[in-house]
Amino acid sequence: MEQLDVKQRESSIVLVGEFDPLVMTPHWFAKQGMIPQEDIDENLAIELVYKDLTKFSLANIQVEIQCTTLILRSDHPSFDYRIHDLALSILSALKDSKVRAVGLNQYADVHFDSLDSWHSVGNLITPKDIWFNAMPDSERIGMANVQMQIMKPKGEQGLYNVTVGWLETPKAIRFSINNHYDSKQSSSSVKQKAGRSGAFDPIAIITACWQQTLDFHEHLILSLLSQAKLEIK
Repeated sequence: MEQLDVKQRESSIVLVGEFDPLVMTPHWFAKQGMIPQEDIDENLAIELVYKDLTKFSLANIQVEIQCTTLILRSDHPSFDYRIHDLALSILSALKDSKVRAVGLNQYADVHFDSLDSWHSVGNLITPKDIWFNAMPDSERIGMANVQMQIMKPKGEQGLYNVTVGWLETPKAIRFSINNHYDSKQSSSSVKQKAGRSGAFDPIAIITACWQQTLDFHEHLILSLLSQAKLEIK
């Protein structure tokens, strides 16, 4: 099998609710004990603090707060659980944030050595015959961006939104996953795993399902590449 490289990856946790960007400044995080003061002193880079948006970064963590959305992201694997812990700390501190949806996300950009192997993934995911039948005179038909929705096994709540698409970089494909939960869904199985009960509980969801999301993303990529007779180094 041809072996492939992952050139870039990112994990993120997205909370949808009610937030105050002017309050949630870097020094608010430090005051709450979520970020060590030395990190603020040595690694803080503030991009914007405004009534509708606060955006800053620390070492390998980016934080973005809008009035209805809070995003924590990192492009380094060793910080996956730092953003997990930070999300839990934020939710514990903001009792009135009225979070109504949680997205647990990861993407990886896989680079291919040859055009043939790159095309093999698109050919696997999007068979071309049905499209050539629709337009037989077309010179080329190929995958650009495909989104699939995967329902979880019976008894598990939430759903996976999976996107596979080519990048502007030659011979590269981004594999993205969004593990989505919202307050309209029953989340009894999530609470059972986390030992909680009651209404929609973002803390229980993140506690129970963050590692599950990371594991499924890796499994999904390996499964698709294996079926295309490829593997990651």
